[in-house]
Amino acid sequence: MSELPAEIRKRPIAVVEDDRSAAAVMRRLLEHAGFERVEVAASAAEAMKSLKQWNRSDEQRAGLVILDLRLPDRDGIELLSDIVHIGVPVIVYTGMTGLDVIRKCYEAGAEEVFIKPADLEIFVTKLTRVLVKDNVSRTLLSTTRRNQKLFLNILQVMAKTLEAKDSYTRFHSENVAKYARQIARRMGFSDSEIELIQVAGILHDFGKIGVAERILNKPGRLSSDEMKNVQRHPGIASAILDPIEELGDVIEWIKHHHENFNGSGYPDGLAGEAVPLGARILQVADAFDAITSSRPYSQARSREEAIQELRRCAGSQFDPQVVEAFVEILQDEDRRRKERQKALSRAEKDEKKQE
Repeated sequence: MSELPAEIRKRPIAVVEDDRSAAAVMRRLLEHAGFERVEVAASAAEAMKSLKQWNRSDEQRAGLVILDLRLPDRDGIELLSDIVHIGVPVIVYTGMTGLDVIRKCYEAGAEEVFIKPADLEIFVTKLTRVLVKDNVSRTLLSTTRRNQKLFLNILQVMAKTLEAKDSYTRFHSENVAKYARQIARRMGFSDSEIELIQVAGILHDFGKIGVAERILNKPGRLSSDEMKNVQRHPGIASAILDPIEELGDVIEWIKHHHENFNGSGYPDGLAGEAVPLGARILQVADAFDAITSSRPYSQARSREEAIQELRRCAGSQFDPQVVEAFVEILQDEDRRRKERQKALSRAEKDEKKQE
């Protein structure tokens, strides 16, 4: 047999076999074939412990399991399904016979099924092919993710560059991202979801790249045709971001962040909880920053006036629960700011007394 490539030779292999003599034979066979990291597990519990150790670093993550279905502590088919579910390829090597057993193994995700005793040279050849195929798949996936991340970073830079050209909207996307992140945390989003809502905030208006600047910066009321043009921007952003599979939720949030709670918004006229929660959060964050910022068509208003407007439109334009979550955040900030001012004022008075 030809020498194994280093990236295959160093991949960890777990032989899950309760017969220790059979496991020792398999280990010697694999080591003789050139595999450098062969482990033996006599039970399902030992096997899962090995897999957890593999997951401690990306370098060791992608291994392979050789599984005997007869185990002392777990049904073999169930264990097979669990291992496949966490992304580790499995080759079944078992004394259990019958077409029904083989069918169940393949249905559970086994790459190959061998019935003992098997031709060991063929077994090692098939094992090597499984590892090569898995290595190629992981390499392609890693490359795709890197490319998608690069694409996303480029879009974020472009979004900020577009804003920088307009003094009225400078920092708008960053503000929306900050507010949306705060609301999402208050409403119990997971850490990964909070990161996604921040990305959505940065990119929520990216579709305006397809809207003429004369329309976006028009100081007066927009005509019907101009308004229709502006209302295209969520769809434009959605189409641009669509190739990035990992942004599925982000794309939906951006696409629907102008839907109104009563169904009067755009692009699809969704209402209530049919509007994705992320989109409802973006809408409130977007509106608050717009109200408190100067635009060609309006002057900035105070935080108190913005809160009054959000509450006035809760239930019609905005989700009332999102509005109240955000109002609580703003009130907490005001309370902390007043406490800091009081503490600073006391400190200044104490200094004067000491003088």
